[in-house]
Amino acid sequence: MIKRALIIVSIILAGVIGYTVAYQQAPESSPSSSEHPKYTEQQIADMQAELEEIEAALIKNEEQQKDTQEKIWSYEIQQAVYTVFLFQNYRLYGIDPQSVVETSFQLILENRAKLQELQAQHQELFERKILLMVKLEATQ
Repeated sequence: MIKRALIIVSIILAGVIGYTVAYQQAPESSPSSSEHPKYTEQQIADMQAELEEIEAALIKNEEQQKDTQEKIWSYEIQQAVYTVFLFQNYRLYGIDPQSVVETSFQLILENRAKLQELQAQHQELFERKILLMVKLEATQ
């Protein structure tokens, strides 16, 4: 839960910093039409389409992160339950608790690695979104 909060705070902070830097680099006086970036209507439409794709990818990424986190919690619960059985030297319906604990531990590690990868992808997508938003705002 703390990791998720830190990730959200870092994403927001990255967005604020990116927007602030872009705003500070913009000229202070009202720019003439010759100072605006020269984008064709097709380029602007392509940027808007890419922005929509990025937003969809961000939503999908967030869902994948949530699913992965839920799997991790499930494996942690499973590991805890079978650890209790292991300490009691109890085999439940022919299941070896040691095997289940080891498998759960491996699955937890794999899913944590996947979660970190998803979080890195989310950060990259978010940064691309901010840059596109700044470019599109500069065209107006």
